[in-house]
Amino acid sequence: MMWLAVLVGVAALVWVGPAGGQGAVGAEVLTEGKRLYVENGCYTCHGLDGRGNIGPDLTRTTKSDEEIVARIANGRAGTAMTPFRDKISAEDIRKIVVYLRSLARP
Repeated sequence: MMWLAVLVGVAALVWVGPAGGQGAVGAEVLTEGKRLYVENGCYTCHGLDGRGNIGPDLTRTTKSDEEIVARIANGRAGTAMTPFRDKISAEDIRKIVVYLRSLARP
C-alpha cells in the first residue's frame, strides 16, 4: 500500500510511502521530476501517466530506485531504451525516479 500526502504551503511536502521508500520529499523535487520526465520524452514510450505505451508500465515496477537509475543512465541493449547518462545528470535522473515513485500503484 502506498501513501501519498500533499501539504500545500511554504513547507510543501509529498510523502511517497512504503512502496516508494522515499520518505518525505519536497514538492519541488516531484514537480521537477515530472518536468524532466516530459522534457526528455520519457512519456513517448512510457505514457504521460507512466503506465506504458511502447515501453513498460513504470507504475508497477518491482525494480529498486538504484535499478531504475541505472536503467535510465545506461539504457537497455536490444530495446528502444537508449542511455541518458550523457543527456540527463545523475541528480536529475533521481528526480525522475521520485516522480515515478509518486505514480506507483498496487
